[in-house]
Amino acid sequence: MTPPLARRGFIAGIGTLILAGCGKVADTRIGGSLLDSASSWHHKIHHSLSHRMALAREYAPSDISPTFRANGSRTVDTDEYRRALANGFA
Repeated sequence: MTPPLARRGFIAGIGTLILAGCGKVADTRIGGSLLDSASSWHHKIHHSLSHRMALAREYAPSDISPTFRANGSRTVDTDEYRRALANGFA
């Protein structure tokens, strides 16, 4: 019998090989189309199986503000911060 760790390593290795090839498949027209349709299918199934209020609210790109207000202080009053700011945080 194969030890559980060896089997898990084998499965992880196969998964890694599949994921490594995923980018190349997605770059092809057919592969990209297949992945897009799978994503769309998954989204529809998720919506049909779960309560609508259980999902996070989705926003259209036009709903997103181009500017965001800072949360907390935008400047810190220490010498170390002023030096970093003067050097462009480099």
